[in-house]
Amino acid sequence: MKPTHCLAGVLLAFSTMLQAPSSHGAIVERVVAVVGERPILLSDLLHRAEPHLARIRDAVGDDARRAAAESTLHRELLERMIDERLEEVAADRAHLAVTPDEIDAALRNIATEARLSVSELVAEAKRLGLGEQAYRDELRRQILEAKLLELRVRGRVRPSEDARAYADAMARARKEWLLELRRGVYVDVRL
Repeated sequence: MKPTHCLAGVLLAFSTMLQAPSSHGAIVERVVAVVGERPILLSDLLHRAEPHLARIRDAVGDDARRAAAESTLHRELLERMIDERLEEVAADRAHLAVTPDEIDAALRNIATEARLSVSELVAEAKRLGLGEQAYRDELRRQILEAKLLELRVRGRVRPSEDARAYADAMARARKEWLLELRRGVYVDVRL
């Protein structure tokens, strides 16, 4: 084969590769935030939003308003997920954990207060779009947050006869504490 034919063949093959049709795929996964060195993935955010999105779709008929409501929900949930990651970091530093027994006890307490059995409570959560594991995960997060807040505010906020004043003091303490945690950890929101 002549060198010019060989060179022409290589150039033809190269130009064919350059002209190959581009594929138009959907984004499968992306990072929507980074807390410390740990990412929060879009799939995690969408999974957490699922139970809420059904209610938005049922309540809001207009497409533009529904899109705005979903966007607001995603931003609020992402902020909550960032706070939870900060709490996990604080819990690790304080050597705090939540045991399965504590989650089971919380399930029993909630069921008792609602005058339901645990299985009825879980069925109600599923009806609202929250599977049993997701419900248990949410309880674990709430218990962990309560332990961290108790550790943080012990001696600063005292329970009083005025439940509302105590709840307000705890909410202020939580907000201040989360701001302090954010100052101490790298947080990058990419949503």
